[in-house]
Amino acid sequence: MSYSRSSSPEAFLEQENLEKLEEIEKLEEKVTKLSFKSKNKDKNKNKNKGTGAGGANTNKNGLPFEKSTELKSTCSVEKEEKYADFVKFDDDKNKKVYCHIKEKKLLKYLVPKVPGAHGCKQPDDCYIDQEEKIIFIIEKKMQKVSGSVGEKIQTGPFKREHYKEMYPDYEIVYIYCLSNFFKKSYEAELKYLKKEKIPIFWGEEPDYFKKLSDFIINFNCKPLILDKSTQVSCNELHDEHQ
Repeated sequence: MSYSRSSSPEAFLEQENLEKLEEIEKLEEKVTKLSFKSKNKDKNKNKNKGTGAGGANTNKNGLPFEKSTELKSTCSVEKEEKYADFVKFDDDKNKKVYCHIKEKKLLKYLVPKVPGAHGCKQPDDCYIDQEEKIIFIIEKKMQKVSGSVGEKIQTGPFKREHYKEMYPDYEIVYIYCLSNFFKKSYEAELKYLKKEKIPIFWGEEPDYFKKLSDFIINFNCKPLILDKSTQVSCNELHDEHQ
C-alpha cells in the first residue's frame, strides 16, 4: 500500500506513522513465516528420525500395541486406588487378588530400595502377588521393520537383576510381550532370552491373553521337588511359552 505526501505537517506525521505501521506489519509477517518454517523443519526432523532403523515405526505402533495387549478382558476389578487396581483373574480357581499397577505408576505405588537404572523405572505393565511377594514385570515391544529394538530386548536379564535390587523383598519375574515380527528377525536374541529364562509371550497371537494370565495365575517361585535329585523351577515349567 502507498500514500501520497501532503504539505500539511499533521498530514505528514500521520502519513509517516502509517508507513512505519506498514513496515512493522511486514516485519511481523516475515517473523511468522520464519517461525512456521522452523516448526515444520523440526516436525520433519522428528518424523524422519529412525527411518530405516525401526524408530518411526515404533513411535507409531508402540502405544496401541501396549493398550491392545492389556489383560483387562481376563480379570475383574475388585477395588481401585490412586496408583493401582486390585483384580481377580477370571480363570483363577483360587480367586486370588492381584495388584495391577496403573500405567507408569510402579515407583509411586512401591518405593524402591535403590534408584532405578535406565529402563528399569516404569514398566509397560505390572502385576503384584502380595501373598507370595512376586512382581510380574511385563515389557512390551512392537516392531515391523529391523531396528535397534533388537538390542533393547537383550537387556532383559540385566533389568530383571536390577529390579531385584530395587525390590529385594520380592521375587522378580521379567516377561516380554512381543509382536510376531521378532520371530523371524531376532532368532539370536530369542535364543539368548530363552537361555536366561525370560518368558516371552506373543501379543498378536489369539491365545496370548489366556497364556499370559494362566502363567501369572499358576506361577510358583518355589522349586517343584520331583525327587531327591531333581528340582524344576516354575520358569522351566513355562519354557513352552518361548
